[in-house]
Amino acid sequence: MKTPKNIQSQGANLTINEIEELAEEIREKLIGNKGVDLNEYVERALNITPWKLGHRLTKALKYETKLEVFFPDRVFSALQKKTFVFLRFNKNDDEFLTKNGGKGAGWLASRFYTTKNSIWSRAKVANIKLEREQCVYPESFENFIRKHKDKGCPWIADKLNLGYDAIHQKAKRMGVKLKRVDTSHQFIKEEDEFIRKNKRKGTMWIAEKLGLSYSSIRHRAYLLDIKISYIKDGKVVKKYRKGEDKFIRNNAEKGSSWIATKIKRSSASIRNRAVILRVKLSYNKLRYSKEEDEFIRNNAEKGSLWIAKRIGRIGRMRRTTKAIRNRAKRINVKLTVNNTLYSKEENEFIRNNAEKGVSWIAKRMRRTTKAIRNRAKRINVKITYNKDVDKKYKIK
Repeated sequence: MKTPKNIQSQGANLTINEIEELAEEIREKLIGNKGVDLNEYVERALNITPWKLGHRLTKALKYETKLEVFFPDRVFSALQKKTFVFLRFNKNDDEFLTKNGGKGAGWLASRFYTTKNSIWSRAKVANIKLEREQCVYPESFENFIRKHKDKGCPWIADKLNLGYDAIHQKAKRMGVKLKRVDTSHQFIKEEDEFIRKNKRKGTMWIAEKLGLSYSSIRHRAYLLDIKISYIKDGKVVKKYRKGEDKFIRNNAEKGSSWIATKIKRSSASIRNRAVILRVKLSYNKLRYSKEEDEFIRNNAEKGSLWIAKRIGRIGRMRRTTKAIRNRAKRINVKLTVNNTLYSKEENEFIRNNAEKGVSWIAKRMRRTTKAIRNRAKRINVKITYNKDVDKKYKIK
């Protein structure tokens, strides 16, 4: 069969000889060295699997449309009808990788119509050694590096539009020593005065005005012995005084929450300050005193809500209703249900209408569904929760 003179590849820019070699490899997979009729030739093209062809040949049939010149129309159409979705590397593919491993992963990726990462991953699995590709620089670049070696690596990289590491490695191979240039910002007296005047506005504000980074401003302030205020959410965070540090050391056993109420700071800031001062705070910050336990025992009939409101006068801190209930369980005290919030009529209404659903009851009592569920648990009432019930009673 005659081949045209000008054939260009869509995927790998192959020459005429390379496309002919691909066609011969595909023929060997289909026919071998035997002479076959056209009908058998088509049947073998239909029955062949991508596993037998291999990754390289299947992708070539997909992307190289000029291969149809080397095959009959029926055979080529039969090969292209196959769905080559899950492709795997074959033994022939591995042999091709070992032979052409010195040409680099980029060349192989173009022949396999894949990425470099897939080639490298296959080479690791098959224990094939591939040579890394090195960028070939023109002579003009090498002369430019030799002439301007005194100006430093970053200046050369900007002019040549290349990376810093690439220029540095190329200079090592050429045996050229590039001058080290300090790229850090050199501060002027006016900038130092600006930092001193505006130290209360924070480092971020100063960095934006001077057009510098946050770390450079912090480092410069450290060298000049300037203490810049720390700003959070637009407010200046107060610094700790010596008296506050002594108070934390002396009262470390009482916990961070008790200290925070006395100093008027958050418990998180107290913990961070204790780490700086190397002080170990006790974790028993919610420990109940004997007076608080007696108060819970004596007033168990009045409920957890009543106790939570008044226990702060006796103890060192306020308590929640949930905390009171948990403490009562540990002391083996039974608290009565807070009947002050729900009346007896409301409790009976929940019991009688439990079948109608939570949303129906909440709408009649003008309460939330969550409140009704919690109340039902305390009264030991099971309320049905079903969308069909809501439709029955016309609740949206």
